[in-house]
Amino acid sequence: EWENITQDDKKFEKFRELLLAASILMPPLYIGKTSNLHARCLQHLSGGDVDKNNFKKRFENYAEEMKIGDKFVQNLIFVCIYIDDDLGDEAHSLLEGILKISARPPYGIR
Repeated sequence: EWENITQDDKKFEKFRELLLAASILMPPLYIGKTSNLHARCLQHLSGGDVDKNNFKKRFENYAEEMKIGDKFVQNLIFVCIYIDDDLGDEAHSLLEGILKISARPPYGIR
């Protein structure tokens, strides 16, 4: 079936779209917290610092190494969860740590 789908450009494109949409069910690539969501999103999209450990560069290198066809950060699904400030920084860090342990995102640790 894989050969059948990959030989038909229209079928493969539709299959690819469905697979990417279903990827929301897979473990995330990255879990992090921020007080400025807009700035963090722009940082991830642009690469922020020229540091080789930035998310954009790490993802592009990983996608190239794994021969992932679509290696652009702009095409990833970005999900955020608002956390009420009443919990405090320590609880936020605890939640982030638990999520990183349970989801094991490949880009959670630099």
